Amino acid sequence: MKFLLTMLILLVLNSVYSQNKIEVNDDKYSMFFYESLRMDLANDSIKNIENSTEKIIRIWRGHQMFSFSQKNCIYSRKFINSKNNKIYFYKQSLDITIDTISINLIKSIKPKVYLGCIFTAIEIVENNHYFFKSIGCKNFINSLIFEIYNEKIKSNIENYIQNLPSGVYKKERSSIGLVVNQPIKDVNNQSSFYKRTVKLLSENNIKIDDPLKQPLILINSQQSFFEDVNELNEKDVKSVRVFDKSKDSTYTRVFSGDSGKNGVLIIKTK
Repeated sequence: MKFLLTMLILLVLNSVYSQNKIEVNDDKYSMFFYESLRMDLANDSIKNIENSTEKIIRIWRGHQMFSFSQKNCIYSRKFINSKNNKIYFYKQSLDITIDTISINLIKSIKPKVYLGCIFTAIEIVENNHYFFKSIGCKNFINSLIFEIYNEKIKSNIENYIQNLPSGVYKKERSSIGLVVNQPIKDVNNQSSFYKRTVKLLSENNIKIDDPLKQPLILINSQQSFFEDVNELNEKDVKSVRVFDKSKDSTYTRVFSGDSGKNGVLIIKTK
C-alpha cells in the first residue's frame, strides 16, 4: 500500500515539474491573440504545444500555420465553408527544420501594425519554456514564410482548392470570400433543367470548367451554386436570364465589382 501511494505521489510531482514555464509577451496584441489561439486550438482539435518536450517553433498567419521541429516543417491551412460551416484542413510536410529560424531574433522583433495587414503570431517551445508573441506584419518572418509558401506550397494548395466542395470560404484581409462552385460532373446525376441551363451558358460563351471562375448564380436574388440549380424542377422555374459581361451592356448597369466578372445567371422560381 505504501509503495502504491509513493508511486502515485511521484507521478503527480513529475507531471507538475514537467510542465513548461509559460510566457506571453507583455503587449496587448500578444495577449489578445494568445487567448484567441487557445479557443481556436480547442475548436479545431489542433495539438496544444504549451507543455511539449520537443523544441518547436509554430508560426500562425491568419488561417495558416507553419510548425517547425528538428525533423521537418508541417504546413496547414484551414478552410471554413460558410454554406454549411464545415471545416477543411490542407496539410503538407516540408523538408525544412527549425534550424532555419533564429529564436533570439524572433524574440527581438518589435510588432508593427499596418492598416489591413494580417497579424503573424509565434509560439516557441525550448528548454521547458513556452513563449508566445505577436509580431505584427512586414518583417523577416513574414518574408520567410512567403518564400516557403511560393516555392513549396502554392501550386499544391491551388490544386486542393480546385477540389473543395461548393461554398464561400473566408479569405484573410478581404470581405469577399473565396467562391468555389463545382459543376455537376456525373451526367447521370444532372437534372434536365441543369442540362438546359448549362447549354444556355455555353451559347453565351460562358464556360463552367473552372470551379473558381464560375458565373455568379442568383436564384430568387440569393447567391447559389450549380448543385442548387440541379435541384430545381423545370415546372417550378419562372424565368432564366444570362448576362455576359463582354457583350451585354445591361450587365454593367445591374452588377458591379468582381462578383459577376465571369457572367451572371439569374433564375426566378414561381
